[in-house]
Amino acid sequence: MENESYSELEEMFSGMEINFYKLSCSEGKCLVLFYRPKELEEYMNQPKLRELIGQYGYKENNIEEMLAHLSERICECTAQGIGFPHEIGAFLGYPTADVQSFIEKEGRDFIMTGYWKVYSNPEKARMIFHEYDRAKVCAVNEYLDGKNIREIALNQRKWRNL
Repeated sequence: MENESYSELEEMFSGMEINFYKLSCSEGKCLVLFYRPKELEEYMNQPKLRELIGQYGYKENNIEEMLAHLSERICECTAQGIGFPHEIGAFLGYPTADVQSFIEKEGRDFIMTGYWKVYSNPEKARMIFHEYDRAKVCAVNEYLDGKNIREIALNQRKWRNL
């Protein structure tokens, strides 16, 4: 992504509680994580999650530093041809138990799959998958109604209450 594209993103999300971080760029494509700093920091500071990611060198307490380390891990995995570091699930909000089990079981022996591979609490996962599906439908409908990304992101809180 060129610098002008980042300035467009900064402008698009200015005044909102949404940040973005470029995790990697390769072959003209960039992997960018969009996040709400307070929510991500709160989530990432759960003791069990901190213990899990600590095994992969995440000693930082600051979200930006954690994301910088994740970016390094992604680049290392890409260079080794092994895809993404499995702890990325933690940054995407997957349940800690599922991230841990995915790593331990090397992606096998899961109970169900959806937005991630589920190893525990399938009922809760189904509810979350349903919420994600509902939010996706709302976002697509708003886009089809002519709203831009900023307007859609501003309305996301409304979707949580549907």
